[in-house]
Amino acid sequence: MLHFGDGTSTEALIPISNLDTVDWFGVDHRCLLNSGCRWAKRHIAVIIRAGVSKAPVERQYLLDRTGVRHIGNAVLFVAGDRVITRSSALKADTDYELAQPATTDWAEMTLTRR
Repeated sequence: MLHFGDGTSTEALIPISNLDTVDWFGVDHRCLLNSGCRWAKRHIAVIIRAGVSKAPVERQYLLDRTGVRHIGNAVLFVAGDRVITRSSALKADTDYELAQPATTDWAEMTLTRR
């Protein structure tokens, strides 16, 4: 999220590997860098990388085959487009979110643990 002095903000998805070379003006026209300061992009990249190390982590598990999976302390059984746990543990646990595939094929489901 890019925050500006006027209180507005813009959401931007930039891979960490591209931080040193990103065109900030292309991301948002309000991102103006002093062309006389040749280390400006590098300095911004260092600040963002330092902040990312303190950010909360979200893990995603791809459940693409039938069978038993162990995720953290949870034991899951994947059966087609269903995930079976003891006493519906995933519904009761707000640390998990189950996403269905974008297609109607039995391809995969993504389990996100925060």
